[in-house]
Amino acid sequence: MLTFFKQSPEARAVLSEKKDGSMRLLPKREDWLPENIENRKQYFKKAGLAEKKIVAAHLVHGNHVAFVDHSSSDYILETDGLITNDSSVALAITVADCYPVYLYDKKKGIFGLLHVGWQGAAKNIVVEAIRSMKVKGSDPAEIAVVIGPGICQEHYDIPLERAIFFKNYSEAISEKDGQLYFDIKKIIYRQLKESTITTIFDSGECTYCLSEKYFSYRRDKPRNIEVMVAVIGILKK
Repeated sequence: MLTFFKQSPEARAVLSEKKDGSMRLLPKREDWLPENIENRKQYFKKAGLAEKKIVAAHLVHGNHVAFVDHSSSDYILETDGLITNDSSVALAITVADCYPVYLYDKKKGIFGLLHVGWQGAAKNIVVEAIRSMKVKGSDPAEIAVVIGPGICQEHYDIPLERAIFFKNYSEAISEKDGQLYFDIKKIIYRQLKESTITTIFDSGECTYCLSEKYFSYRRDKPRNIEVMVAVIGILKK
């Protein structure tokens, strides 16, 4: 189990692996696959978060960040980011090349989780999340961030019409043999730094490269999409 925030053992931030099975939830609850629900149940138990209320986001590759607590629905529609200050809640999103970004303000007890792909990066979801945490009382100087595994630039080729969205982020675009390649992580880093975040950790792992460990939509091009689940919760107050 890949575990983050080891410097803060009360915060459990984890990402499932391929061996844990697919964790995908479909848009309609009646379409949820029983095996995926069981995979999630077993993984949350292994992560030590089974007793928490798990609030998951229905991802739409946008920039909406929802503030949730124990009274919220367990499945938040049209949302790619979740923030809470409720330690009875754990937050979950799914990924399979997009980046999970974990946020934790230990001083205020505020934590969050983002799903960041190229569209979320273009729409400044990282900036929106930091803004949401500030509204709830966080000081960016107290927010620690972990960038989890995602697709590396070497394996993320993009068309010119997509690169145009990032004309102000030239450092994230490279060219090789006439093909453009995009680095989502560099966008995440820049948006964090522009939000005055200074404590940033990076898993350093690529979902595409580690074929035995992670699902990758780009690499596998599966008929039925398989994904990992990222989760963050507080084990103790």
